[in-house]
Amino acid sequence: ASMRRVAHYDYWSNKVRRSIIQDTRADLLIYGMADGQIEEAARRYQQERSLEGIPGTVVMSKEQPEDAVILQEGADVIKDKAELLKFYKSFYRHRRSVLTQPVNKRFLVHYPQDFTDAQKKLEAVYRLPFTRRPHPIYKEQIPAYTMIRDSVNVHRGCVSGCSFCSLGLHQGKQIISRSKESVLAEIEEIKQTKGFKGHITDIG
Repeated sequence: ASMRRVAHYDYWSNKVRRSIIQDTRADLLIYGMADGQIEEAARRYQQERSLEGIPGTVVMSKEQPEDAVILQEGADVIKDKAELLKFYKSFYRHRRSVLTQPVNKRFLVHYPQDFTDAQKKLEAVYRLPFTRRPHPIYKEQIPAYTMIRDSVNVHRGCVSGCSFCSLGLHQGKQIISRSKESVLAEIEEIKQTKGFKGHITDIG
């Protein structure tokens, strides 16, 4: 859903498609790693409050937000490749602002990710008691898991915009690094896991 949160080129159908939130008619689309957004959305849902305005989410709204950057009309972007290119240029240039796109008398509203206390929040995630194991449904060995089993993620985000990669679109173009203490604490946990052979395979 992160990659399809706005109008996008779909490789399977070989055409430009509208946001997946329009196709699914969902109340909320959460993009990125979604650590905090899920908690906030659940809290608001429980309190029967509006889901609009949560950083790192997309909603369909009847009203256009004030002070939002207005993107190209949705129908124009789908029909015209030149408009699609203009759209993505605006989308990337104003990614830290609230964005809105007129679609069928409604408005797709894209709220930017919140990077306040980003390192603190990221390190809190990595303190959670993950098993570091594949889901039990998998009975055969997973080659990709074997490669990353004893690896450590030290940051999120990417400043580049490579056409073959979606990392910047997913995690943001701002680098969020973990502290040395946080990384070493995870390595200590890895050392205690069954089957550890004494080699951290990747820090990346």
